[in-house]
Amino acid sequence: MNKKTGFILLHGSGLGSYIWDRVTPLLNAPFLCVDFPNRGKKGKPNENLSFDDYVKHAYKAIDKREFESFVLVTHSISGFIAMDIGREYAAQISGIIGVASVFPAKKNSFVQSLPFPQKLIMPLVLKLSGTRPPDAAIKKGLGNSLSGEDITMIVDRFTAESPSLFTTPVENYMLQVNRLYVKTTDDMEFPMSIQEKMANNLKAETTEIKTGHLPMLSEPQKIALLLNDFIDVVE
Repeated sequence: MNKKTGFILLHGSGLGSYIWDRVTPLLNAPFLCVDFPNRGKKGKPNENLSFDDYVKHAYKAIDKREFESFVLVTHSISGFIAMDIGREYAAQISGIIGVASVFPAKKNSFVQSLPFPQKLIMPLVLKLSGTRPPDAAIKKGLGNSLSGEDITMIVDRFTAESPSLFTTPVENYMLQVNRLYVKTTDDMEFPMSIQEKMANNLKAETTEIKTGHLPMLSEPQKIALLLNDFIDVVE
């Protein structure tokens, strides 16, 4: 393991590390993309996993990195997993970047972090419909700013998660490192009101990109520039 600082890139619910494929060739530092368990499997492959199973799965991947310190880059729900990663690897983390990401306030779950009435509705949705939304909902929530080909890819590769990923309370573990929150101003999945709250939970500086929930697909050059500028400062 060398001493150079790299990136650890996480993805959001239902997605996979493939969302970073257009960004990683543009990065000026080594990187490791971390997948949630059972990517690409149909049905409910993660139904019985605990939140801790997701965290330990991430640890196994991170331990294989070929760089010592790293900037942790989160997307969407992976901000919650980042809290546990922060505790485990505190000495190695040089900074955190949240891209349209969700972070807990004190100790709460993803569901509890949502505004009213979503925080009341979502547990019922998870119970009745599971964690894979209908295709139309995926297209509307994640597809804004994406090409038709990208939308099809997202729908086809969408993986159902464990309900525990959404309902497990997580402590807000705040590392004393540089922090940046990237707001996506045309986001149909997380409105700006939620993102502003999450940026405050992270206690981060903010910047904006005029795009939907997946800027790493729609604006990879802009995301790569932000990541490269950030790591230049923290290295």
